[in-house]
Amino acid sequence: MGLRPIQIARRKGRKLEPAGSVGSGLTATSSREIRAALDAGRKVIVEVEHRGATPSGSVRHGALKNVRVA
Repeated sequence: MGLRPIQIARRKGRKLEPAGSVGSGLTATSSREIRAALDAGRKVIVEVEHRGATPSGSVRHGALKNVRVA
């Protein structure tokens, strides 16, 4: 089974707002790490490199750079 892009959000004040999806840079290992953390109810923070944003605020050409579990 192939890897599916993850939906991301950015913090705006105390809230999160949708920021699109990222698939590039996602490995089988990072995918398993993210799934395990979310299943355990933990926060996942991802660092994404991108080439700007769309008018609606979604990232353009996003690539996953780092995953941290809080």
